[in-house]
Amino acid sequence: MRLFIAVNFEPQLEELIASAIDSFPVANAPWRWTHPEAWHVTLKFLGETAETDVAPISRCLDQVAGQHASFRFELRDFGGFPNLRRPRVLFYRIDEGADRLERLASDINQVLGDVMRIPKDDKRFRAHVTVARVKSRLAPSVVVDLQDVPPLEGAVQTVRSIDLMKSELRRDGAHYQRLKAFALPHGS
Repeated sequence: MRLFIAVNFEPQLEELIASAIDSFPVANAPWRWTHPEAWHVTLKFLGETAETDVAPISRCLDQVAGQHASFRFELRDFGGFPNLRRPRVLFYRIDEGADRLERLASDINQVLGDVMRIPKDDKRFRAHVTVARVKSRLAPSVVVDLQDVPPLEGAVQTVRSIDLMKSELRRDGAHYQRLKAFALPHGS
């Protein structure tokens, strides 16, 4: 099964993102918006994983979760990977709390590498939520409009758990299922 580790969003945060997309400054967007149920922060992608590995992975995640107090994050600025001139992915970046998410992702990466021999990510972690995937080059006028997308206001959530997620690829896109949640102790 195809697995990843994530911080999922609460309904209020999903509604705020959906509202920003509904009033997006680019009409007839030449990309595919992601579905609200797909919005999350990926902490680590595991890929194809044997079912027998779920229990030891869960023990690792329980250990990491116990070492991190709950905390707040805020989604804010709009951006694109690799950039807004030629994006393949459009996203909202996490501002406040990005450092805490980065430490959480790093600890997950380290423990799973040490205990499970799961290869460590070599790319720098960037806390964000993907809201669209771009398949073709954008017209210059659209690129200009993307520079003016306003930041989100009030898009705040408390991270109370990390989730082991199953991803199932279907014709209509990926479908996600939470296999297990690992609570973070009460914190800031």
